[in-house]
Amino acid sequence: MAGFDAEFSFNPGNLEVVRALHAASRRRARAMDLRWQSQATEAGYGYVGVDGWTWGIDFLLERLRRDLPTIAEAAPGRRSPEYRRRLGNGYIDIVTKFRGGWYKRYWRESDPFIPTLRAIQKSSVLPIHDLWPASDDHDLGNRLMVSQTVMAAWCVDEIDPEVVLEELHTAAELMLKRITGMPDRTKFPDLVKAARRQKILGSDPMTWQYRDPRKAMTPQQLLKSLVLERNETKHGGKSAARAWLEIHFGAVSTLLVELSARV
Repeated sequence: MAGFDAEFSFNPGNLEVVRALHAASRRRARAMDLRWQSQATEAGYGYVGVDGWTWGIDFLLERLRRDLPTIAEAAPGRRSPEYRRRLGNGYIDIVTKFRGGWYKRYWRESDPFIPTLRAIQKSSVLPIHDLWPASDDHDLGNRLMVSQTVMAAWCVDEIDPEVVLEELHTAAELMLKRITGMPDRTKFPDLVKAARRQKILGSDPMTWQYRDPRKAMTPQQLLKSLVLERNETKHGGKSAARAWLEIHFGAVSTLLVELSARV
């Protein structure tokens, strides 16, 4: 279980917009079995409190990042729809920064820091799956940002499973090549074997990443299953990508995060 609180001030003229954002966020949190509490006063004080399962909160923030600007744009309020859209960006930016603890450097016990809601062009993003290489390989890191975006889109059901499967395969392949030191033309199954020989992959089933522990695979088995399903999807025309992801997505995403820490 996890949770966090967020406080902010806002122009009282934006009260209707803030209340609309609170209500939309609460509805989405409830649908994900999360507890969302919020408050917005006529004096311009805003509060948000979120509790629930850790990844669920991160999924929720990604959902809100995509939805709230449009909701704010359509909400009754002052100034232009574009201004209200940017206010939605500012709202999710504040919530995201509290979730990530990014305001802690400003916090003083005698003078607590409370940010002000402002209209901004783009909100901060807290990755659901952090695939940034530990070696600070910027070229690889920038490529893996594509993988993070695709994986986040799957978490909020906005992308086809076949695309996700291909991107998971690509991310794993790129990282395994760098970790094992194998030539660029090495086939994926051989990369997996090399990683196993070099003791990069664990030998225990990833039980805690599965809803049904009986379906748990070891990292090596999981990667082999990934490439088999990807090949069938890409070349065989008999894709079961969605069913595969519904079982294995949590495990394979965790494995990719672990691999990124070794690149």
